[in-house]
Amino acid sequence: MCYEVKRTAEIVKKMRKQKGVTQEQVSESIGISIKTYQAVEQGSRGIRIDTLWLLADYYEVSIDELTGRTNSEAAMKLEKVKTKESEVSCGTDSINGATNVIDEK
Repeated sequence: MCYEVKRTAEIVKKMRKQKGVTQEQVSESIGISIKTYQAVEQGSRGIRIDTLWLLADYYEVSIDELTGRTNSEAAMKLEKVKTKESEVSCGTDSINGATNVIDEK
């Protein structure tokens, strides 16, 4: 699963401005280089998961909020997964049921 780098960049930049801090202050606080932080805000490359965790902690938000993932998006994806799992388990149950019948004879 992927996230939208540009969308995350916009959100991170907005959060920093709302907090009233500089890029330098954020990068120093979370222990990353200013170049890395600038790349985050520019959306010029993907963000490592450990950096996402640091940013989420710093801005006191979830990674979902940081990456712009909404509840409705999450619910739709979860529903798709549940549907696929249901289809797979139904198929498996039928196979296991057939196997059990054969084994009992």
